[in-house]
Amino acid sequence: MPSTGSATPVGLGCLDLVSLDTMYQFDPNFLLQDAFAPDGGVGATAVANQGVACRWVTGSGGITLDIAVAQPSTAVLNDLRDAAGVDDGATGEYFAGTAVQVFTGTHWIALASEYFASPADARLLIDSVTAAVG
Repeated sequence: MPSTGSATPVGLGCLDLVSLDTMYQFDPNFLLQDAFAPDGGVGATAVANQGVACRWVTGSGGITLDIAVAQPSTAVLNDLRDAAGVDDGATGEYFAGTAVQVFTGTHWIALASEYFASPADARLLIDSVTAAVG
């Protein structure tokens, strides 16, 4: 999704969103992928809106876990809510497939991984990211 209007830079890095200790508690097999440049998906949407996109990868098996955060313009935030099937202005968590989207204030947070079968699977990470942007 392209950026429209003016987004506010997030100003946080991957380890500000989820510390190494937090990820170790979640699953010690995940390692932060350096120099991640998303070419699609939630990461590309976040980056297009002056946000941050992080990819964690399991040391064995290569399972990926993407975390994206943006503070897009109101128009883009509303588009993201619409795409998630959320009423305009609503906050909360929305799960589809293997992705969780969280709308909190002016922030959009997305976590995507085949590791997630429900939002509960991502709870520790959701709490970490929402606290960081809070």
